[in-house]
This record gives sequence, structure tokens and C-alpha cells, in this order.
Amino acid sequence: MKKILLITMPWSSLDLPSIQLGILKSVVYNKFPEIECKNLYANLLWADYLYRKSDGKVTRSNDYPLIAESTFGFGVGEWIFTPALYGKEYKREEYLEYISKKSVLSKEEIKVVEWMYEQSCEFVQWLVSEFITEEYKIIGFTSSFMQNIPSLAVAKLIKEKYPNTNIVFGGANCDDKQGAALHRNFPFVDFVVRGEGEITFIELINQLFYKENPQFNHISGLCYRKDEKSIVNPMTKQSIDFELVPIPYYEDYFQLVDELDISEHIHPHLTLETSRGCWWGAKHQCRFCGLNGSFINFRSKKPDYAYNMIKTLVERYKVIDIFMVDNIMDLDYLKELLPRLKELPWDLNIFYEVKANLLEEHIRLFNEAGIKKIQPGIESLSTPVLKLMNKGIAGIQNIQLLKYCEQYSIALTWNILYGFPGELWEHYDLEKMKLLTHLQPPAAANRISLERFSPYYRKPEMGLFVKGPAKFYELVYQLPRNELLDMAYIFESNHAGLSKEEGAILSAEIVKWQKAYSHADFYYRQSPDGSLHFFDTRPIARKNEFTISDPLFVAAHQNLATAKTVESLHKILSRSIEDNRLQKGYEELEQWCKELAKTGVLYEENGRYLALALPYDSQRLRYNRYLSGVQQ
Repeated sequence: MKKILLITMPWSSLDLPSIQLGILKSVVYNKFPEIECKNLYANLLWADYLYRKSDGKVTRSNDYPLIAESTFGFGVGEWIFTPALYGKEYKREEYLEYISKKSVLSKEEIKVVEWMYEQSCEFVQWLVSEFITEEYKIIGFTSSFMQNIPSLAVAKLIKEKYPNTNIVFGGANCDDKQGAALHRNFPFVDFVVRGEGEITFIELINQLFYKENPQFNHISGLCYRKDEKSIVNPMTKQSIDFELVPIPYYEDYFQLVDELDISEHIHPHLTLETSRGCWWGAKHQCRFCGLNGSFINFRSKKPDYAYNMIKTLVERYKVIDIFMVDNIMDLDYLKELLPRLKELPWDLNIFYEVKANLLEEHIRLFNEAGIKKIQPGIESLSTPVLKLMNKGIAGIQNIQLLKYCEQYSIALTWNILYGFPGELWEHYDLEKMKLLTHLQPPAAANRISLERFSPYYRKPEMGLFVKGPAKFYELVYQLPRNELLDMAYIFESNHAGLSKEEGAILSAEIVKWQKAYSHADFYYRQSPDGSLHFFDTRPIARKNEFTISDPLFVAAHQNLATAKTVESLHKILSRSIEDNRLQKGYEELEQWCKELAKTGVLYEENGRYLALALPYDSQRLRYNRYLSGVQQ
């Protein structure tokens, strides 16, 4: 029985093959080629099941991502599968009352959620009867975000059907205390792999498949059972050698997509990983961020390896849309990887997470190399708030990045976060925000959650303290509070920073920005005589058209494409042009900057100025999410 089955349950993305399953399958094949290892995408099967059961009314394009992408902080995806785990309804009315009060979903959307809730038992039974038709030595589940309850429901039924199968859990939901609590409270889970699994899982396979008397006490981070007691091995503090992580295997995903009724609604990407950890967070972790869990130290693939991986998988699967799961791009790639990617003969469409302090030349290179969408961790446009976050960047730098991305047709995904200890309403300048309506708006303004592994969680003296696990945990888990405290990733805490009313005002301004973006433009053309002709349709525009013709101020404007102080601007202009006014000092230049800041042509912060207008480009593509005036 040398067979392994690896499963990813809802609510992982339908468009992205599981990198966890893809890597582990490659690891197994490389180490144990004699073992048959299959990957089962139960998330795809669930979406297809809903589509067929509803006669096409519940679709992948709306309802599945509604749950998967918007409701993690409220546990909607977990609650839907509670009947399948417990065999009966569990706190249905209490949960519906809770989610209604949160105003996360509309009444119609809640009806869809209730309908899914009513389908989950039958789906789990169908899944096990149709796809788990033989006994495997190991059946593993990867669990992140809202995959715990769905995975536990299927694992429990498998264990009842095949008692000798070893049930193994791993993934982000199994890190540190979370994994120990999961193992302790669900006896049908035989093993939990805590931390990075590439080495731990291989050693577990070695013991289960090849040892007459398997021993587990030496396997770092593993939870196992001895005499019906949960044993928790200490986790290593040493991260794995990232160079040992192989290219993922995705044949199972693409084969299943082709077979499903819902396939026309799925847009397959390649899910790739070129680094782990965060080079910024390893030294200056953002205070609200709990990502990376126990292993925040930064490791990356060599540029040659990353290039060959991208090229190999694009050729193998004939897919040019790539989603990088890295928490932050290795800056060495700007010199050693991206210039090679732009020479490839494909119109790549790559997503990356990056730090926001990028230069114009970097964003131009992104466009040329096929990096068409980024998540730069902007989080705020207020320098005082960014300091409270420990972001290491100024608000005007974030605005500069918004401008570059608009100029070079790079789509952005970003939010404004608030609720930080020490944050004041005075830190927000909503009038200045109105200058930016021609640039890509944030998706929302959200109060931060207290996350496990974040500095705020580890150090309550910073101003946030745990009141208990987030409310939804008690509505989806039949566990006492002390166990939920170990299981939870999100916690209830005291509120800091902006009040509820102030947060609502901020959110309302963002909605106005989103609506204005569909028709707001601010650009200039340069005529043969050198003068700049501006066209401004922002709601705050005092004039829709105006001209700067003075050569000194034309040069000043062009040099403020990057934020500068007046002193720096004066030095640059003094070296590059001859003008008697510059010899008298920078007072006239300073007065000009102040006047243009008042009229919204320049953005000013702490004595630095940034030109907001974009150079006209007929080929520029605007991010279409808000072009209708309504978020899509």
C-alpha cells in the first residue's frame, strides 16, 4: 500500500493550484519514486458541486470568491462546513445573528451562505465515496485560513471508512501552538506537521513506510500519538535550506480543471515561490503583521533558478499568468532576474508582493518584464501612522509609487489600515487625499486585527492586548475557551487609534475616491517649445487646462517626478540649467512650489514636493476595477 493522497479543501483559490501540494508531491517523487502520490483539489470539486446543484446559479465568478476572499476574519467558510464535521447544526442562529451584525454580507449573500451550509454534509459524503475509494497509507491535508473545519470534516469521515489510514495535517493553520491544539482536540488526526514540511514530511513517510517499528520522537515539530496521548515534539528554530525546495508539480490541477462543468469560470494561473520570509520583517517587523509565523528569516532562490523555474513551468503548462506567493520580492531580482524575463517571448502577467520604496526605473522594469500586478504593502498615506506601523517609509513615497504604477500600467492591490495605538485623527488629511483621485484607490479602509505572531500580539505593552479568540471561533468549534486561545490566529482586542465614527468617515472618502477614479485624469503634454500643457479632470481641479511655460519652472516640475525638498531641487537645477534666479537662492523656487501645492499640482509633505500629473501616454492602461465607478 505505497500510496499517498494529498488534499486541499475549500476555500483555497480556484485559479491557483496549491503550491503546498505541488511542492510536497515533487518532494515525495524525488525521494521515493516508488510511492504513488496523488493530489486532490477538493476546492475545485466543491465549486463544481455547488454550480451543478444550483443549476448554475451559484457561480465561481461571484459566490465562491465572495467567501474565500472577503470573509476570513469572520470564519464564514469554516461555519459552512460545521454540519459536515459535527453531523448536526451547530449554533446556526447565533452565527447568522453574528454575521448579520458585522454587515460583511448582504441579506442575499447570507442566503447563499446558508444554502452552502445546507449542502456541506452531502458534499463531504459524496467526496469521500467518489474519490476516496481505496485505502491509502497516508492522506494529508494542507490547511491555511478557512480550511480547518472543511479538512477536519473530510478527515473524520475518511478515518471512519479507513481506520488504518494515517491522517496528516500541515500548513499555516498548524504552526506552533495552533498545530498542537488541533492534534490535541481531534483524535482522528494522527499527525500534525508544524512548520516547514519538506523535511519533516519526508521523515514521517520514511518511518511509516519503511520501518517495522516507527519512531517519531526525533522528528522536529511533529505531533503524534503514543498510548492515545498527544505528543508534541519541539519545533526547530532552524529554517530549511530553501535551495532544496523543488519545482512544484501541477498536473493533477490542470487535468481536473479540464474535466469540470465549471471550468469555463476558472482562470488557471501558475502558483510559484521564489522566496520565503521577509527581509524587512526579519529586522523591522511591521507591528500588526503575523505572516510568516515561526520562520520570518528571509531566503530566496538564486536568480538563475527562479528564471529556469518560470520558463520551465510556462512551457510545461502553457500558462503565462503567474502568482508569486512570496511575502516580499528579493531586491537582487531587479538586476539579475527581471532583465532576463523581459527577453522571454511571452506576454507574462506576474503578481508579486513588494516593498513600496521602489524607484521609477523599477516600476518601468516591472512593466517590461511582465510583472503587471503588485501588492506593495502601502497600508497608509500618513507618515505618522506609517511610523506607528514600523513601515520604514513616508507617506509621500507611497503616493509616488501610486503615481509610477498608474504611469506604467501596473495594477495595485492595497488597503488603508487603521486602529494603531498612538494613532490620531489629526494624522489623516482627507483634503490631500482628494488630490489623488486619478491614481488607483485602495480597496477599503479596515481596522487592524490582532494576529498571532505579530509584535502587537507578542508585546501587549505596545498597546493592544488579547481579550479572547475572535468571536467566530466559538461559533464554529465545539471547544473550551482555553483551547480556542491556542487554535486561533485572530483575536479580540481593545480598540486603539481611530474611533468607529472616524473609521466610517475615512471609508466614505475612499468610496468617493473609487467612484471618482473612473473619470478623473491628470496628465500633461510637452510641446515643441518645451512648455507643459496640463489637462485635469479631478473633482478638485480649479482649472481643467493650464500651461507652465517658464523654462525654470518646467525643469522644476519635471525634476519633481520624484519627491524632493526645495533645497535638493535647487541644487539639481543649479547644476543643469543657467538661470540668474537660481543664483539668488531658492526663495522664488520655494514660493512656486507652495503655490502649486495649494492648487493641487504638487503634493507636499514635510517640506518635500511631488508632481502629481502623469506624462501623457496613449498606450497607458488604467486599472479597470473601478472604471465603472463601482468596485467590481
